Amino acid sequence: MEEQTKTFAGFVAMIGLPNAGKSSLINAILDHKVSIVSRKRQTTRMPIMAALSQKPYQIVFVDTPGVFKPKGQFEEAMAHSIDQGISDADALALIVDARRRDCYGVNEELVQQMRNQKKPVIVVLNKSDLLKQTDLLPIIQQFRDQLPESEIIVTSAIQKTGLGQFVSVLKSFMPESPWFYDDTCSTSLSEKIQAAELTREQIFDLIHDEIPYQIFVETDKFEKTKKNELIIYQTIYVQHKRHVGMFLGSKGQTIKLINQRAREQMTEIFGVPCHLYLHVKVDAKWQSKSFFYQAIGLKG
Repeated sequence: MEEQTKTFAGFVAMIGLPNAGKSSLINAILDHKVSIVSRKRQTTRMPIMAALSQKPYQIVFVDTPGVFKPKGQFEEAMAHSIDQGISDADALALIVDARRRDCYGVNEELVQQMRNQKKPVIVVLNKSDLLKQTDLLPIIQQFRDQLPESEIIVTSAIQKTGLGQFVSVLKSFMPESPWFYDDTCSTSLSEKIQAAELTREQIFDLIHDEIPYQIFVETDKFEKTKKNELIIYQTIYVQHKRHVGMFLGSKGQTIKLINQRAREQMTEIFGVPCHLYLHVKVDAKWQSKSFFYQAIGLKG
């Protein structure tokens, strides 16, 4: 009888403050976009699972929202997803923006929570390309003091340095298990949610101030035609009437640019021509309606 090859698989929760580079690291490791990124804080709203499959190992990264103090029902659901990610993971990766002065403490409550879980912890000092080596040494020592049993890895998602070492360390923590995804699947997101996220990414890049945090993008229709093209209709929910004008811009230029950039990204990721139709709708209370956060997999 032919002996079956052992396989190893597990979940790694990517935890950290907003803008630490969690999503950028996952995209760099998988070498394609799974999570949207922007310069603005709290871009990630929901846990996104992304699988790296290298026989016999499968590492499922769980990209969580940045740690923050929630306000309101929608943000409470986001915060709950962080706790759930930590609880369910086989290993915890604390992603740190090494440039930030407050990175030493990171979040003492979060560090204590990681200690209490009694799981392997990897501290990832990201954005190292923006620091001198001598500047990194005291940061490394600080985390050795805070989490003495943790592994410490220095990375740069932009320059793709330290990623191989990070993956190698994670493999050592993966339990023997069947794979959770086949090797053709790299993300847990449905195509409808992926499309909505790509549009939201362009809104974050093109709309200023706090407006991006007060919007929700829903994909109403996602259909492939006989010509192998995608027809995508989306609604952008905003909380105030004045936001509609900001989205439209002068002669509708802003919404046209959002559409163009999102459509280009969709065409690249889905591999077929995409036709995108955007509609802006006012719903002052969308953040308090469970439908919206349940639609992207969050729980109250």
